[in-house]
Amino acid sequence: GDHRDLGVGAAGDHRHEARLADPRAREDAEALAPPARDGGVDGPDTERERPIDHLAARRAEMASALLHALARAELHVVYQPVVTVRARRVVAREALLRWRHPSLGNVPPVEAVALAQSAGVIEEIGEWVLDQACKDCAAWRASGDPDVGIAVNVTGFQLASGRFLFDVEQSLKTYGLPADALTIDVTESQLMRDRTRVRESL
Repeated sequence: GDHRDLGVGAAGDHRHEARLADPRAREDAEALAPPARDGGVDGPDTERERPIDHLAARRAEMASALLHALARAELHVVYQPVVTVRARRVVAREALLRWRHPSLGNVPPVEAVALAQSAGVIEEIGEWVLDQACKDCAAWRASGDPDVGIAVNVTGFQLASGRFLFDVEQSLKTYGLPADALTIDVTESQLMRDRTRVRESL
């Protein structure tokens, strides 16, 4: 079917993911926190454990809040234009997830993605982003930009899930988009770490 023609791109490492469920991802997630200071003359180990405990508690609290973020309309999608050198015009827009916490304000995207995976809601949020992006792309095409495409970033965990291809097909069908209107971006680090799993999904 047409779904086999959708684009697949490799994104830069600035689109970082962390799946806390496996050891490799824990290393990624831990990179979100600044390293602990060496105890040395500044005090015993218990002193330097406090900021780490505080960060762990904050992550747990934020992960819990993210479980309800979709229902509370705290998530939204912003778009970055994709311009080709040859055409010198916008040929697509890249969908980027944003989370505005009611009390903390805008949560950094890197942290939001890591939290979504640790909270077990990355599939639901990813499905919502994909659907919203396809909906907006269809609206742009209907309003005078018939060839514009949409690019969506996904994690290896999403690609490996049994729902991903179904979600793509459903969103394209719902909004009447051809498969070549959608580009799926996967980070280079994800491709290198999980080549077999990602290749099978694609």
